Amino acid sequence: MGFINNAINSLRFKDTIFYKDSSDLQERYDALEKLNKEYPYNDDLLRELYITKKGLDGENEISYQLGKAHIGMYVLRDIRLRYENLTAQMDYVVITPIYTYYIECKNLVGNIVVMEKGDFIREISIHGKKIKKECILL
Repeated sequence: MGFINNAINSLRFKDTIFYKDSSDLQERYDALEKLNKEYPYNDDLLRELYITKKGLDGENEISYQLGKAHIGMYVLRDIRLRYENLTAQMDYVVITPIYTYYIECKNLVGNIVVMEKGDFIREISIHGKKIKKECILL
């Protein structure tokens, strides 16, 4: 039995295969970087560049960790689905021999403040400036 189990285990699929490993977020970040070179002191642009970079770092960390998992999976990154007038985007679809996982990555930065009316505001500091941005918590 030991020999058979070893033979079966040696044939088991253990690699992580990325069928799609690119992200539209990288293209967005590159475009924002280009704009930042032309307009280096635009606060709105700096805020968006900072937040986009944090999100991209989070997605890249997930990709790195999936790549080292050694459990046998197929990975699709940044998938967009359309049905009639509806669209959806998923950061990752991970398909294993037993399960399929849908991963939505969040790499939130800053502090969440609850305002008087119950609104959630995210406060972040960029180059010493406090910036507030509305956010939705699920």
